Amino acid sequence: MQKDNIITYINKNAKYIKEEDLHNLLQEVVDYFSFKISQLAIKSYSIKLDKNNFEQATNNLAFDAFKEGAKEVLLDGLNTFLFKKQHWKNKRDIEPYLLTCLNYYSLNVKIEFDGTIVKRKPICPGCKFYGFTEDLTIGYDGLRCEFCVKKVNSITYLLNNTENIDDKARLEALLVFRKCFSEHSRKGYKCPDCERFIPDSCKTEFGISCPYLDCVFFGKVENLNEMSHPTRSWYNHTSGINKEQENTLRSKNIDAETAVIIFEQFNNELKILSEVIDLQMSRIKPKDKKMTSIQKRLMYQAYKNMLNKYPEEMVSYLVHMKHVTEFAIQAKIFQEYVKLLRDMMPLTVTKGGEEFDIISLTDPNLCLFTGISKFEAEINKNHIIPNNTIETYTGGRKFKNMGSCFIGLLIDVKDINTGKSLLDDVVEYNFAQIKMKNDIPINTKVEVTHFRMIPHYEMGNLVHLQRIRRKIVDSVYFRIHGKKREIVRVK
Repeated sequence: MQKDNIITYINKNAKYIKEEDLHNLLQEVVDYFSFKISQLAIKSYSIKLDKNNFEQATNNLAFDAFKEGAKEVLLDGLNTFLFKKQHWKNKRDIEPYLLTCLNYYSLNVKIEFDGTIVKRKPICPGCKFYGFTEDLTIGYDGLRCEFCVKKVNSITYLLNNTENIDDKARLEALLVFRKCFSEHSRKGYKCPDCERFIPDSCKTEFGISCPYLDCVFFGKVENLNEMSHPTRSWYNHTSGINKEQENTLRSKNIDAETAVIIFEQFNNELKILSEVIDLQMSRIKPKDKKMTSIQKRLMYQAYKNMLNKYPEEMVSYLVHMKHVTEFAIQAKIFQEYVKLLRDMMPLTVTKGGEEFDIISLTDPNLCLFTGISKFEAEINKNHIIPNNTIETYTGGRKFKNMGSCFIGLLIDVKDINTGKSLLDDVVEYNFAQIKMKNDIPINTKVEVTHFRMIPHYEMGNLVHLQRIRRKIVDSVYFRIHGKKREIVRVK
């Protein structure tokens, strides 16, 4: 095995490597990073480098000590990457991971050499986005940022007292952003687009969305690489900088709100979005009775109706590709489509050259719902009823179990103890949960009845809704930016 190929070898054969192989691999890895280790040692100990005599500069006790420490760091890095965390399962490259380990080691050595003791304190990723540092405390569900909590309260107050549509759009987007970081998990992932930290607490049953206001990434958690939570060095100085000077490193003079410039041309974006939907909808023949044509026409109408009802949310969703609501807006669009479809029944369609009538939402020709489900649950402390649907779906090329079927259309929510219907007390619902009014007592046992649907976005009617969304997004993007949208696919 040649040392130049050691990284490639580990990346390709990680799953076959055993713990007893580590020490055999270690020397090859140390040799591979030897020049990098030399550079870091020189930087850490402020060794004066003689370009004409590099060997002499690195031939000293300090350099040897650094190299031995680096060797231990690489061993620990290999062990963590291959066995403890098994990062190779996510197709993560080991080289940048080991380089990060060496860089952190170098930083700690330099700080110790300069006469300081350092600890790492977690800082708020959201505040870091604006260019300043905010320490975190341990919260109820993880790490808590007091500054973001204050911002959530102040933004909520402004939102409730603002009528201007542009201001409301900005505030709603900012509110979602601050809520994400007010309390979040320490565990997280590296966004493949903006390369920032995404808290694990941001994930939903549908995937994970990058929370930062200038990024539009959305994907599956299992395709992402883990990332360490942002931290800062906390210095306990034995000499030099005092606490007052250290605090100047944490200046908060930057005005966060002035840095957020989104939806500046809201009215123009709203107009373009409406025109795009109308244009694409007009390309479907209005009298065509083919099943797919009727479905697409009603889906476009659902997007149009939602745009009229919730212009800020839809502009954010389709123009900026960001959610500004806690509940998935895809579910609301789907529910609007189902309402339009139900209002048109009985529906006469043509399929395979034959005409037939559709009188039920569960008609298999619609590929909409697979039947009616009932399940029992309790209203939790957040006044949410989780989806406890018993029926599951297994399918796809690998016959993967997709889990419980989605809540497609809510039929009834009944209080088990009183037998009373609570349907009028439902605030809203999506594929995975039902939000109840706050005056309904928590721990209330309920029976939920609903039309169930396949839990997959690339099957049935949901695949058509997704394709229409992509067409709208791409067309709007081209009109606004004058170029095609670049799509980053996570492999």
